[in-house]
Amino acid sequence: MTEQTIIPRDRTLDTIGIIPKIIYILYIVSPVLGGSSYFIAFLINIFCRGSCNQSERTHFENQISIFMWTVIWMIVGIITLPILVGFAIIALAYIYSLIKSISGLNSALKNDPIIIEKI
Repeated sequence: MTEQTIIPRDRTLDTIGIIPKIIYILYIVSPVLGGSSYFIAFLINIFCRGSCNQSERTHFENQISIFMWTVIWMIVGIITLPILVGFAIIALAYIYSLIKSISGLNSALKNDPIIIEKI
């Protein structure tokens, strides 16, 4: 009888798990849910990014970037609401978040990593 060796699944195979996809979906539906899912998704992201492979890490970093830039622009939009520019800034921040989240979800569904260009 031959002895079989069971090889554990290697986390470096760079397949994208379900968590990044759920976070992208929470980002997309956040305006419908009053924005609370945006912060919940961010917290899930922070807690889950420690135990991931390299491809998932690129998605988590992209999601953190989306969150931070959107929050910054939302704050700027709220501050500038009295001069009516704030409405446009808030709308553009949401559009930015939506486009980046849909793009990231599309990449995650294809099991492609996100290429983040450093400035």
